[in-house]
Amino acid sequence: MCPCLIYFLLAAFRLSDRETEVKLKDTQEKLESRIFIWRIVNYRQILRKARTGEKACIESAPFYTDRTKSYAYKLRAVIYPNGTESGENTHLSVFIIVMTGPAERIFKWGG
Repeated sequence: MCPCLIYFLLAAFRLSDRETEVKLKDTQEKLESRIFIWRIVNYRQILRKARTGEKACIESAPFYTDRTKSYAYKLRAVIYPNGTESGENTHLSVFIIVMTGPAERIFKWGG
């Protein structure tokens, strides 16, 4: 199990960039150091493109489960705003992708 907490902040309200920056900073200081916040801008446009089939998903930048990259899993979040498979047109689908990273050689994979 991943030793980190992953928070996706999907805000339905509007704040100025400065207000958002202050709120995110306050949140980061209150939570653990292993946190990933992905700020998604223009969500309505992204959802529209997903519904028309122009672009089904968006991907986050890679992030790590620990500050020391040499002992961390490298991950990426993928969001399908219009859902996927059985959730298509009814749900928002979120996936966490485990990527090859610097610590790959020390982790035991498989059985």
